Amino acid sequence: MSSIFIQIPSYRDWELNKTIASAITNASGLNKLFFGIHNCVLFEGEIEVRTDSPDWVTINSTTSVAPNNIGIQQSRYIANEFYDGEDYYLQIDSHMRFAKNWDTTLIDGILKYQSMGLPK
Repeated sequence: MSSIFIQIPSYRDWELNKTIASAITNASGLNKLFFGIHNCVLFEGEIEVRTDSPDWVTINSTTSVAPNNIGIQQSRYIANEFYDGEDYYLQIDSHMRFAKNWDTTLIDGILKYQSMGLPK
C-alpha cells in the first residue's frame, strides 16, 4: 500500500471540506492518504476542518486567524510541515473535486513516466 501526502493551503474557503470529502470518497482505498492542511480564517470557528475519515486516511490540520500566516506561500509552508516522508506528494487547491480512483491513476501515471526514464 503506497502513501500519498495531500497538501492543502486554504484561505476562508467554504469548499475545503467538500475537497477533502471528494478526495476520500473518490479514492480507491488501495493507498493511504495523509492530508496536511493550513486553514486561514478571519475568526475562530469560521470554517472547521473535517476530521472524520476511514482508517486509511489521516487528516492533519492547523488553523490561523488572519492576519497571522496569511498568504499562499506561508500557508503552503505550514501545510507542508505535516509531510512525513509519504511515497507521493500532491499539492492542490482547497476547492477541487476528484475523479473516481484518482489515487491509482496518479500513481500509475508517475510509474509510467519513471519507466520512460523520467526520475520525478
